[in-house]
Amino acid sequence: MRTPSPEDLIRTVQGLVATGRTGEASALLGEIRSVEPEVRLAVGRSWLALHLPEQARQVFGSMLPHPEADTELGFLAQSEGDFASASHHFLSSIQGRPFQGSAYHGWTQCNRVKPADSALVDSMEKALSQVQGREKMALEYALGKAFADLGQDRDAVGMYDAANTSAKTVQKRPVFDRDEYAAATTDLINLFTPAFFKKHAAWGSPRKLPLIVTGMMRSGTTLLEQILTNHVSIGTAGEIEFLVERGPQVLQSLTQKAVSTLSDDYTRALRMVARTAEHPLVDRVIDKSPMNVPFLGLIHLALPKARLVALRRDGLDTCWSIYTNAYAQSPAFAHDQGDIAFAWRQNERLLDHWRQV
Repeated sequence: MRTPSPEDLIRTVQGLVATGRTGEASALLGEIRSVEPEVRLAVGRSWLALHLPEQARQVFGSMLPHPEADTELGFLAQSEGDFASASHHFLSSIQGRPFQGSAYHGWTQCNRVKPADSALVDSMEKALSQVQGREKMALEYALGKAFADLGQDRDAVGMYDAANTSAKTVQKRPVFDRDEYAAATTDLINLFTPAFFKKHAAWGSPRKLPLIVTGMMRSGTTLLEQILTNHVSIGTAGEIEFLVERGPQVLQSLTQKAVSTLSDDYTRALRMVARTAEHPLVDRVIDKSPMNVPFLGLIHLALPKARLVALRRDGLDTCWSIYTNAYAQSPAFAHDQGDIAFAWRQNERLLDHWRQV
């Protein structure tokens, strides 16, 4: 029998992470001994997917000097609020590979671009013709931020327009169907009424583990997550895709058995991803995905003792922030200003309903 290659093991790990089998994924990652840079990068990123940043930091740190490892360390430091360290890593990455987009984008997110940074902005403009795909997209977002900081508003809007055009191609996003989106919102409002919850109250599980922090994209869910997890009794699973993947199936065949299975599997996934074994006092685990807004009614049905926190931010600020920020994977509406505004209005409509019921 052929011994699995490091690449095979990485693919297996990714599959385990996607299905919530984090313990098995962690054990398998520990067995990978490859020194190949691409494999080491994949190992570090897998540790991040498992919410184990220190293991990821060790892997990336062992690769230095390496532009991509520096970029990963920069984003890791940025996520922890250490902008000085993040900036250092991003600049090291740029020095090692000037023609890229990710590190420039990371650096502009950590710093307000000033006239004194003109040499860096010049480097970004020179790199624009040398990169393609996701790196070009990241560079366009970086230049949009730089021009905005420098007060060059027309140039900033033009670059953000270019970045969003690139994002549609890079991410292969489908055309956003406004009628379908609004109809889905209406269906949820018509289904989840006070009478419905009263009739099916017996379907709910007594578990109270989930703490749902949601709202429109760019509404502040990450900041609230960081505040709440300072409490010893609160852990986090970050933005897991459990409800996005399982919710639509349950809504299509809404039975007591399906709802009960959902509550069991969801709480199990939260515990596994949040690594509560390392935090024995944790009795709430955050799921902070903005994509959970349509599933708040389903969660209340399945887990009525779960805590649901929906954030709201000024509409104009929210919509512009969505348009001017890059995403690893974004919803179909995120790259057109009119579509963003339409989706925001539907989100507000649904949040109003959830508050009423």
